Amino acid sequence: MKKTTAVLLGLAFASSSHAADTINLDNGTPTQATFRTIVSDMGGAFNFKALNPAEPQGLIGFDLSVNATYAEVSDKAAWQTATGENIEQIGSIGVKLSKGLPLGLDVSGFYNIVPGTDASFWGAAVSYALEEGSIIAPAVAIRLGYTKGQGIEDFDFETKSIDFTVSKGFTAITPYAGIGQVFITGTPTSTTATALLDEEDFSETRVFAGAKVNLGFQLAVEYEKTGDIDTISARLGFGL
Repeated sequence: MKKTTAVLLGLAFASSSHAADTINLDNGTPTQATFRTIVSDMGGAFNFKALNPAEPQGLIGFDLSVNATYAEVSDKAAWQTATGENIEQIGSIGVKLSKGLPLGLDVSGFYNIVPGTDASFWGAAVSYALEEGSIIAPAVAIRLGYTKGQGIEDFDFETKSIDFTVSKGFTAITPYAGIGQVFITGTPTSTTATALLDEEDFSETRVFAGAKVNLGFQLAVEYEKTGDIDTISARLGFGL
């Protein structure tokens, strides 16, 4: 598991060697189709990742961690056309904080940078445990999430999401899986982009599965597929 996390962190930084200083449409010849591809891939990679099972953390529960996300773009030619850059992977790395509240509620937030670019992302989520789980029964939670991009030239980017997670703990490891919908918006802002492109506002189905290990430290690894893009995420930290 530690090796997996190290690999993910390395991949997040390695993506910078295939990225521009920023995601810049002025360097390419974007079409509506290639713009949609970029926005869709970013929606898959940068929507809110819980990296936690469905069980509520409880009033004294919290976790603070470093997290990383990595994905290969779904269509390299589309990214090349739209940005004029050879972008093959997209990834981010940052910090994440989650806190338990009364009544089965949890809140969480993150701030991530995209290595090798000027772009960054922040987000927040609230989850509610529909079933808190027991020795026999699994836990079930619903989560609402939001993310926003910064430092992206030529367009604004944000996602909203809703998903359901089911999990069942086994001693120190808790596997989980879920399904939901990600609502993705990319809005052209520069003179060049607004002349060529319309806003993209659509949704993609999201499925994901992962596991959390608690051995004095917390390690979680998660696989997700949203639209045409596959994403691997991990976090390493501590908490109660």
